[in-house]
Amino acid sequence: MDLTNSSEWIENDLNPFITFTSSGKIHYLNAEAQFLLNRVKTKEIFDLAVKHASNTYGFNTTYVHLILGHYTFYAISVNYADDDFICVKLYKSIMAKKEAKFKTDSESVNLFTILDLAISSNSIKYKNINKKIKFVKNYDPSIPDLKISVNQFLKVLNSVYSKFDPKASVTTDVRLKTGEFIRLNGKKYSLIQINIFDDNTTIMDDLDLIDQGNECGLFISCVDNMICINMPLIT
Repeated sequence: MDLTNSSEWIENDLNPFITFTSSGKIHYLNAEAQFLLNRVKTKEIFDLAVKHASNTYGFNTTYVHLILGHYTFYAISVNYADDDFICVKLYKSIMAKKEAKFKTDSESVNLFTILDLAISSNSIKYKNINKKIKFVKNYDPSIPDLKISVNQFLKVLNSVYSKFDPKASVTTDVRLKTGEFIRLNGKKYSLIQINIFDDNTTIMDDLDLIDQGNECGLFISCVDNMICINMPLIT
């Protein structure tokens, strides 16, 4: 048995590894990179590789604070030996492991009741400052009651909704993610994804909001005009 087989180490590495062609097409990606690209556009990773590549052929590592999807990365390594291929590896931050703080003894509640409460509260807030706003709700009715800290979750939702300054409407889309799981305290749980977005606001990464989410077992990321919340389905 060859315990030094580099291809097996790369394929099973917990950090995403991708090889691109010079035109930005994927030549190879390991298993972890496949999960990442379910949440992040390929071009975004390719642009990062080009940005952090060395000025001459060779290997370059840059320490960063980078949030992609619900991952946080602390470094990016880029290597290219010719003009045909460029390789990039992203190193996960320990911040991505904060799910261990999730309290599984939280009360069991209806997710949509909590969302409706937050939406109602923010709707009243907008009316009080004479702003007309429409809240659109797309809920997956198959999602059962789940365990979460209601007060913490409401605080996060209020922080999220406060990031938007829409001229028309804010949409809240909730769905159960197919084929994706998270492991907490040795157990595997399905993931729920809550996307909150409008057509006007450009959402910037907010580390305070991300940390606030981590405190109650939520993984928050900001992409374009949307804030994405991933949470474990613990019944």
